Amino acid sequence: MNNKIEKISEIQKDMLAEIFNLGMGQSLRALSELSGKEFEITFDLPHVEIIPREDFFSSLQGNKNSGMILQEYYGELSGQAVMYYPELSGKEIARLLVGPDIPLEKMDQLESDALAEVGNIFINSALSGLGNFIGKEIKTSVPQIVFPEAFGEKISKDNEWIIQLNSSFKIEHLEIDGRIAFIIDNATMKNLLDSIDLYIKKFGG
Repeated sequence: MNNKIEKISEIQKDMLAEIFNLGMGQSLRALSELSGKEFEITFDLPHVEIIPREDFFSSLQGNKNSGMILQEYYGELSGQAVMYYPELSGKEIARLLVGPDIPLEKMDQLESDALAEVGNIFINSALSGLGNFIGKEIKTSVPQIVFPEAFGEKISKDNEWIIQLNSSFKIEHLEIDGRIAFIIDNATMKNLLDSIDLYIKKFGG
């Protein structure tokens, strides 16, 4: 039986955006808990793109990032997730969370730790939305920072599809154009789209 996905409908993409949007709302409280501060955080409804692996890697060429936060996830749905954003935004997020008075010799490590935890929060919030939708728990590995030049080596060659969330979000005065990409194989993508189709059939889209 051929399970190769040829086309994804607009209503499937819209449903994915709504699912991720519900999950991402959890990140607001988690960021405040991480820093011990109450931040004013707003974000736009994610725009979902579903693209083949080779197109995703092509789009990253020449894109300057501060590093990418990479996590494995597994369970009913499995694959890899990565969060990335422009270099300056990454440093500003980290400094906002760790504070401006940290000694210079400690700043690099604290920035890395803060960025990894921010990536962990956003990725897990998005996956939580997916897990709630399918009614199954999705577990994740420890987040790791991966730099662009080593990114291709970390991504499983079995994973063919990228679900990419493009969303502008604002933390206090910082306006950030962030992206989260979920890298999955064809079978997992089909299972996810089948779940969406069942939901639409049952409740309407």
